[in-house]
Amino acid sequence: PRTKKPAGVIRSSCGILFILFSFAYLFFMQGDLLAQAQFVFSRGVTHYSIPVGALVITAVLQILQWIVSLVVKLPSRWHALTYYPSFLALAMLTDFNRDTINDFHWGAWAWLLPLLIILFFVLIRLAEIAEEVVPDTYPNTFSSKLWPNHLVMLVMIVFCGGCHRAPDTYHYELKTERLILEGRYADAAQVGIKSLVTTERLNNLRCYALSKEGLLAEHLFDYPQPYGVNGLLNVNDID
Repeated sequence: PRTKKPAGVIRSSCGILFILFSFAYLFFMQGDLLAQAQFVFSRGVTHYSIPVGALVITAVLQILQWIVSLVVKLPSRWHALTYYPSFLALAMLTDFNRDTINDFHWGAWAWLLPLLIILFFVLIRLAEIAEEVVPDTYPNTFSSKLWPNHLVMLVMIVFCGGCHRAPDTYHYELKTERLILEGRYADAAQVGIKSLVTTERLNNLRCYALSKEGLLAEHLFDYPQPYGVNGLLNVNDID
């Protein structure tokens, strides 16, 4: 009983951390990107719901972790490693940019994925060796088992968050487009307003949103304007 209770707390805490990160990452940061990718890949046949998609993907990844934990028997001190495949799948799923959406290709994942899979098995073996040196049942403090798991989770979160290749301006464009289509012009005009980096298309979208609110003249220069008249309207942009 003394070993089962800490193990349960470790499993629960790792599960909560993963679910919170995965949902927030998919909902707040990558939702518009996944919606654009699904729209292009399905040729406009299907529609991606950001909240539903975040819930479903998080649930599937959590199920994947549950399957891995059943197959790979790791000591509670290294339980967080069972989330490695889920984080890897989440990183791959959200690693899109304008080029890969318009013309899909695996890019660096073609050689990086096999290496990361091999790394997973190496880490499992190292955890087994560590278990032989210091058994999981060895009397020690609860924190000595908890902090390695949270440290591993933190490393995987940083890895997943750092894998995406899409620049911030592309995220701003997609979010602004979505808000305009929803008729939320005031919110669309506020997307990325504090950023000093922009694109011609983003400026076009912002100007359109401001014009729909009747505030173009008042707030045009709240944003950087490096494109001159093309920043107001690009007649060649028919996307």
